[in-house]
Amino acid sequence: MSISRKIIFIIIPFILQFNSYSNEHLKTLLMKADFFKKDEAELTKSNIVFKFERWEVKKKGKKRLFVSYFKNKEGKVIAEERLLLEGKKLIRYELDQLQVNEHAHFVLKEDGYLEMQYRKGKEDEHSKLKWEENFILPPMILDYVKENYSEFNKGPKEVELVVPHLQKNISFTFFLKEKKESKCFKDAFLCILFKPSNFFIGLFTESLHLSFDKKLRLIKASGPTLLYWDNRKKDSLRPFSGDSYFNYKKTNTK
Repeated sequence: MSISRKIIFIIIPFILQFNSYSNEHLKTLLMKADFFKKDEAELTKSNIVFKFERWEVKKKGKKRLFVSYFKNKEGKVIAEERLLLEGKKLIRYELDQLQVNEHAHFVLKEDGYLEMQYRKGKEDEHSKLKWEENFILPPMILDYVKENYSEFNKGPKEVELVVPHLQKNISFTFFLKEKKESKCFKDAFLCILFKPSNFFIGLFTESLHLSFDKKLRLIKASGPTLLYWDNRKKDSLRPFSGDSYFNYKKTNTK
């Protein structure tokens, strides 16, 4: 999952489709989701706005590649995120957002700096950022919750979210929320609010509400995404913020 387009939660051709990965690597489907408009009452197939899949590609040694596909309701890929880790350490992050021609290529170098290449349309930006222990990227949010959820009972936990289109880190805080709150899914075991730490940034950035089951698997997310949809009132795309429902029917392929 990615954070708000308001705060937005290289030149890379869009060629890393699923079928292009080597057959020597085991590919596992980790999760799927259907995206609906915010507060959609009828969660039917006809009301699905977008679809989502996250796969893990097991590579040699401790390296793991996580590939997230964002699709329109017809099943066409409109955005893709790729996160390469060695153990828990970041190696590389890549984004291809085809709806708005946005591309990012971030690599963590041996000197501890994150080298960032970003392009939207015809504009290229290059920068670097000192990567610290409490830094995360958008697709790392869920694993961070799983690894640290026991700490949330002690109080809010702050991290630095590296926002791809800004190439900067912004302070965000995880808050444990009560299950009776409206944004918490009724069957949730754990509910988390992820919001900007700075009050003024929070005025312009929508928070992300996350509901997890007993296995700490995400079952519902409410809030901003990296996707866009048609604004019928205006002849333009607008950031999509909605409700996403997840399921976990695993599939292994070679």
